[in-house]
Amino acid sequence: MGTDGHRLKALGDFIKSCRTRLTPDNVGLPSGYTRHVCVCWKSNDYSGLKKIIDDITYPAMVVNNRADVLAWNTAACDYFVDFSTLPDRERNMLWQWFANQTFRTRIANWEERSPYAVALFKGICDRYAGDPTISQLIDDLKQVSAYFAEHWTHHEVRQKSGGILEFLFSDGDSSINPYFSNTSIASMVQSQ
Repeated sequence: MGTDGHRLKALGDFIKSCRTRLTPDNVGLPSGYTRHVCVCWKSNDYSGLKKIIDDITYPAMVVNNRADVLAWNTAACDYFVDFSTLPDRERNMLWQWFANQTFRTRIANWEERSPYAVALFKGICDRYAGDPTISQLIDDLKQVSAYFAEHWTHHEVRQKSGGILEFLFSDGDSSINPYFSNTSIASMVQSQ
């Protein structure tokens, strides 16, 4: 097995280890909840991860710093949106969050989580000031979402902290997805 193979195996082992240690109590949920963990990798280099993502039974995706969804599995499409049907421009978590009404209605606690989403993106924009792609995304989001435009003027900046999303599915039942863990593949692989 080559160096990349060892790194991918180590990554898979790491994810399984994290999943094993995560319990509902760790994230403030009562015991007894069925555990579903969504792992969102943030990396600009996602080659080789598609196979790992496809083998994961819970929602998983590779997302870059602009929130562009670069790779995903079937479970991610079940929870969020079928990314394979979207044009590249709309294959972005912020675009989906603020511009896609169907996506918005799937998240029961959308109103609660949205200020965090804007403030987190504001922090990312500060780090990548001058990036024309991010500037265009901001302008486009202001055009399609009054909510985004209003909250963008608040100038609140937040650090990544994960969170709890409550999904509403077509049968009306709620399903708690306990925790989103955002992990940088680049730093994890370099530390191996």
